[in-house]
Amino acid sequence: MIAQIVNIKNVEVLRRYLTKYQINPQTVHNYSYVFELRKLSKEYLEIAGSLLLNKISFILIKDDLIDVIYLGNSFDHNEITNKSNVPNCLFLEIEKAINNFNNFEEITKTKLHSYGLNNLNCNNMGIINITPDSFSDGGECLTIETAYNKCINLLKTGADILDIGGESSRPGSLQISCDEEEQRVLPLVKKIIENNPEVLISIDTTKSVVAKKSLQLGAKIINDISCFSFDDQMISVLEEYKPVVVIMHMLGSPETMQISPCYNDVVNEIYDFFIEKIRKLEKLNIKKIFLDPGIGFGKRVSDNLEILNRLSDFKSLGYPLFIGLSRKSFLGKLTESEVNSREIETIVMETISVLNGAAVIRTHNTENVSKMLTLINNYKNFGKINV
Repeated sequence: MIAQIVNIKNVEVLRRYLTKYQINPQTVHNYSYVFELRKLSKEYLEIAGSLLLNKISFILIKDDLIDVIYLGNSFDHNEITNKSNVPNCLFLEIEKAINNFNNFEEITKTKLHSYGLNNLNCNNMGIINITPDSFSDGGECLTIETAYNKCINLLKTGADILDIGGESSRPGSLQISCDEEEQRVLPLVKKIIENNPEVLISIDTTKSVVAKKSLQLGAKIINDISCFSFDDQMISVLEEYKPVVVIMHMLGSPETMQISPCYNDVVNEIYDFFIEKIRKLEKLNIKKIFLDPGIGFGKRVSDNLEILNRLSDFKSLGYPLFIGLSRKSFLGKLTESEVNSREIETIVMETISVLNGAAVIRTHNTENVSKMLTLINNYKNFGKINV
């Protein structure tokens, strides 16, 4: 069973729900949100129809499962359930989704603090690709010295976290050997930690051996774009070391992901993917999690825009949101700009991401993000500060 609060102020999203549940548009005229329960077993059919005493509900039956939505402008678990009538497992799932949504900002701050990160503002993650073929900065850091100098520059210009990768994940890229990735990544991790032990390091890898050795050196975050699907041993490493983990959505692999990607509802499909992965990690007592919808990883331009527009729909999951869109191709398609001429496009979309709830921005230009976060902080605290 999956519980989600969905913002239906977006006209396209509203149209989908009207179509899915065969709802008269006049019925939803005064409502801003739907609370949706998906993939309920039929044993809950009678209960689903009577969960709310004073809200309009619609039920869709398909195969052996049912989907239910309740219309409203706000939700409270005390008004959405009758505890005496609702099985405990269903009540807890509903209660968790509503609490996560209603208290998302405070929950995010608390989790960021427990992760050892900035719990007041969004965190600024600088990208270091030690690769010859990354789409934007491939070839810039082919020696440990140049890569280390770039790390220092990123820290000086506002990076809170350094994300180090030794294998390109650009569309069409192929995997490299574990030995080659180790030779690229591990010496840099070692040097950074020896000289800057306070720095938070994230490792962008799909290989369990690279992840394990990096964690042993002192890295704190594992950013696996495959979400642990490329290497069967990755989950074991995460279970042993309990690092901060980025759950990222991607269709296929970098080699195939941009070959005709297609979704019925990109946000709901990513949401369901997140639920599955969160439950798997929580069973292993891994609870330091970021959620990355994977901008550009098996997504059309329209998909990327919808994800950014609907970031708040992920609030019901209760984990901080992670966004990486720096210089990506969808920006170039929107403005007809080349990869290294997308700084304005990047910072605009990064700003939108932060205003919509992102807790980490993964970027090539940490200086721009640092200035943007300063401006947003001043904007949000207008009247509370003296300039």
